[in-house]
Amino acid sequence: MAVPQHAVSIAPRRTVGLRGHPVLGLLLIVLAVVVIVQERAFRTVEATLMAPLLSAVLTGGAVPVDTAVMIGIGQSDVYRLAITSMCSTAVLFVPLLALAGLILLGPRFRLRRVFAGLGVGLMISLVANFGRYALAAWALETFGLEGFDVVHRWAGSLLVIFAFAFAFFVMLKIATGGGRQPAAKGPRRGIQPTDPA
Repeated sequence: MAVPQHAVSIAPRRTVGLRGHPVLGLLLIVLAVVVIVQERAFRTVEATLMAPLLSAVLTGGAVPVDTAVMIGIGQSDVYRLAITSMCSTAVLFVPLLALAGLILLGPRFRLRRVFAGLGVGLMISLVANFGRYALAAWALETFGLEGFDVVHRWAGSLLVIFAFAFAFFVMLKIATGGGRQPAAKGPRRGIQPTDPA
C-alpha cells in the first residue's frame, strides 16, 4: 500500500510599501526659497512684531520703521535698531523648512511627527532670535554703542548659534524619533498542503 504524498507551497508574506509625501515636501522646500526671495518683507514683519515687545522691556518706546525699530522714543537718545539680512530670523527658518521638506520626500516617516518637529524647531529659533534683539536693544539703551557691540557680536551671536543647533537637533529628534513606520502587512499565508494531481 503506497503512502500518499503531499506537495507543499510556501507563499511569501506580502508587504505594502509606504511612500513619502513628495507634494508636501516640495511645498516646504519652495516655501524656504520664497522666504529667501522675500527676505526684506520678512524683516519688515519682524520689525513690526518686535516693536511692541521692545516697548514692553525698554524704558523708552519703540516704533517699527521699514526693516528697523526706532527705540528710545520719548528719551534723550533715540536709536535705530536695524534688522539686517544676516540677523533676520529668516536665516534660521530656511534650513529648518528645507530639512523638513527633504525628510518628507523620503519614505515612511510620519507626517505628524515631521510637522511637530518643524513647529518646535521654528519656535525655538524665533524665541532665541527675538531674545537676541531684545538683549541687544536693552544693551544699546543702557550702555550705549559699546554695550550693543558686546551683545550683538558675542553674547547674542552665541545665544543664537547654540539655540539654532538645539532647534535643529530637537526637530530631527521629533521628526524621526518614532523611527520609520513599519511596512503594512497583507494577509499572511503559511504552508498550504496541496494534493498531488
